[in-house]
Amino acid sequence: MSFGLGYYGASNETSAELDYDGHPPKMSETTKQQIVEAIANDYPGIKNMSDRDQKAVVKWVVNEHEQ
Repeated sequence: MSFGLGYYGASNETSAELDYDGHPPKMSETTKQQIVEAIANDYPGIKNMSDRDQKAVVKWVVNEHEQ
């Protein structure tokens, strides 16, 4: 299940521009790995996790980080 950008606090304008049908974002495998590599700077164990666990950690970091 995918949540729209409004669920994450995005403005209506950004939601309309990037998430017009409520679909999850499309990105290349390279971009996905770069995100994992960036998170690995603080959580090195992510590199040894399954794809499912990596995705969960990425969501956790992005959604729950202190601003």
